[in-house]
Amino acid sequence: SDVCSSDLAALKYLDTHAVPVIWRPLHEISGGWFWWTDSGKPENTAALYRMIFKVFTGDYQLRNLIWVWNTGGNFDPRFYPGDPYVDLVGDDIYGSDYRNGRKVYWDSWNALSAIAPGKMIALCECGALPNPDLMASGVTPPWLYAMMWLDRKSTRLNSSHSSVSRMPS
Repeated sequence: SDVCSSDLAALKYLDTHAVPVIWRPLHEISGGWFWWTDSGKPENTAALYRMIFKVFTGDYQLRNLIWVWNTGGNFDPRFYPGDPYVDLVGDDIYGSDYRNGRKVYWDSWNALSAIAPGKMIALCECGALPNPDLMASGVTPPWLYAMMWLDRKSTRLNSSHSSVSRMPS
């Protein structure tokens, strides 16, 4: 389609100029709410991810993509396409914040560590920013990055640690 070809042209342009792109195809891969999740046979979903990888890196020769495998909260390892196809792994966590979400954060971190040992782990989407002081002290996981997604109930940030409270409204 025209959209796909223009997206590929943009990715190729960035590749030509050595601009890295954090690439998260089939996001929330195991969640079950997108067409690409085959809950009955997760291996099919993992095969689709591998196929996308092969087309983008083989057919289109894109070398600037940082491949992110992102769960939908379901940590079934059959959804994982394999280490050669993934640069880092991550999860999306909503409905929790740094004050009361420590167990949720650690459960996600530990599950991802078990599926993809040695891979860097990101908080791909979150409704509340993790507290950098708690990450540095080991109280919460040391996420590689966290991408804030606005709270679904409002347009205000759902975090209240000091770094966010200093941000202008």
